[in-house]
Amino acid sequence: MRMTEQSGSDDIPIRMGIVGGGSRCRMLLEMFERQELQDFKGVVVGVADVDPKAPGMLKARDMGIITSDPERLMSRQDVDLYVELTGEPSVRERLEHIRVGKYFPVITKLFYDILRVRSKELETEDELEQTYRLLKTMFDSIQEDIMVVDPNYIIVDVNETMIRNSGLPKTEIVGRYCYQVSHRSLTPCQSPDHPCPMKEVLATGRPVSTSHKHFTKEGRRYFEVVHYPIKDKQGRITLVLEMARDISEILNTRIKRTEERLKQDYSRLVMEDKMISLGKLMASTVHEINNPLSGTLNLARLVLANLEESPGDPHILEENREYLRIVCSELDRCSKIVANLLFFSRQQPRELHRVRVDETVERVLAIAQHKIRLQQIEVSRSYAAPEGAEIAFEGGQLDQALMNVIFNALEAMPSGGQLTVSTRLDRELGEVVISIKDTGHGISKTDMSRIFEPFFSTKGEGKGVGLGLSVVLGIVKAHGGSIDFDSTPGRGTECVMRFPLPKT
Repeated sequence: MRMTEQSGSDDIPIRMGIVGGGSRCRMLLEMFERQELQDFKGVVVGVADVDPKAPGMLKARDMGIITSDPERLMSRQDVDLYVELTGEPSVRERLEHIRVGKYFPVITKLFYDILRVRSKELETEDELEQTYRLLKTMFDSIQEDIMVVDPNYIIVDVNETMIRNSGLPKTEIVGRYCYQVSHRSLTPCQSPDHPCPMKEVLATGRPVSTSHKHFTKEGRRYFEVVHYPIKDKQGRITLVLEMARDISEILNTRIKRTEERLKQDYSRLVMEDKMISLGKLMASTVHEINNPLSGTLNLARLVLANLEESPGDPHILEENREYLRIVCSELDRCSKIVANLLFFSRQQPRELHRVRVDETVERVLAIAQHKIRLQQIEVSRSYAAPEGAEIAFEGGQLDQALMNVIFNALEAMPSGGQLTVSTRLDRELGEVVISIKDTGHGISKTDMSRIFEPFFSTKGEGKGVGLGLSVVLGIVKAHGGSIDFDSTPGRGTECVMRFPLPKT
């Protein structure tokens, strides 16, 4: 190596010549070009290599540095420092003989170390770049909304899924508060039914999961949200990763399945209640049918006896006619009772039909007629609704609802009383109103709040399972109606049911 007298000056740069124009040379030239060696005052004045197309030679020509063969470069007198980058011992030995100086081996080794460190840095940068690209690809490929949020609730980054689902460009998401984007809110989540998982993560340092409603381009949807803390070496939370999975369709499917299951359970309860009511009716109607059948049997025997004794007597013929008229009347009454029972008991198709309200009330009262007479109950009817007023109902269910309420009223008057059944039309609200009122023992305030509970009964053990009014409530609600009870203990109870008029 040869040092000029000016080489020690801080103002005059060291003039360098590089022997070996390979990749190391190119790397060193790039370091000079980027001014990475700020404390080293040097300038490359020449690059030499036997291959004019070597990477360092090409870079040198791009930078305007003179290139030549090694012999010509080593013969220059204006070079203060030579750096040998060929890696060939013979070249280094030759340089040491041509340019005698103790600094040459040291400086060359120094640049080798610099280039080795820089090479490792570049390798590390490449690895980091590859790792970043891999993570970025994974980050954007995950089909869940992901946000990276700092402890101040500010969004630092989001994945492509979040951008796509939110319907907002990334520039309108990053830098905003998370609750502004997810909830369209000006403040963090704080309601008891919608807690903020971010707060809990910052407080506990542990992952937190919850369910939230988020705004998306499709509107508000349900998400399962998990927050993960990201900590530094000291264990401080520097970022929070939020992953949100849209579970709206899953919830909708579960809700539909639950609704279907509830409908099936409800249908089963309705049928069980109907069977219980039928059991009550059978006990009542056996007597109701048996009496006219016994009478008609006796009358038939009288007619037969008359015909055998005096078949041609005009007086006897007239008597027989009267007997037969009574037989027809009684058999017609039995036929109606049986028809009403069959209508009530059979499984009706689950379709809405127009039902005549007054006609249905009369049918139910006819079925209950024996119990009414047996308990000496006076029935008062008042049909103020227009004749033939109709409501939309599933077949047989209005009968079942009225049957439950009327039989409850009758059971509240075991020693007789007054049953008042009325209907009217509320034109202002467009509703048909049915009122069933008794003068029985009434319902206490304590029991009134529980009358619609399944299996709640005030009748005592063995007298009912408590399904009746819960089923009635379900029937009424299913048909868009309402039901209310007003009762005074010791003075009676009134049940009022309202149903909307069918749309024309």
